Amino acid sequence: MNAYLVRLQSNKEIVGLFFGPDLEMLIDQIDECTNPYETEFIRLPPGGIYRDDAGAPRVPTAVRYPVEEADIPNWFDRATLSELWADAFYDESIWKPIEPPEDAIILP
Repeated sequence: MNAYLVRLQSNKEIVGLFFGPDLEMLIDQIDECTNPYETEFIRLPPGGIYRDDAGAPRVPTAVRYPVEEADIPNWFDRATLSELWADAFYDESIWKPIEPPEDAIILP
């Protein structure tokens, strides 16, 4: 399983962190939220995101439905990227655009 960080090509805004076995699955996942052919990605090396301060939020053991937005902890507040992920994030040379297949019909 691979981890991918995806951002928009136009303004470098992060789209998301995705997991999957290959590029085809990545494109399917990105397509749920934006046009994958307007994005670029990096395959992340081993690493992660963590909180190294006391009082970090904990994953809830039970989920109530419906979940209110106020009940969702902000797990990434003051989050830290592991060293290898941070290095990859800032290395512009490894970001790759997702190119449509040659026979694709791209609608505006």
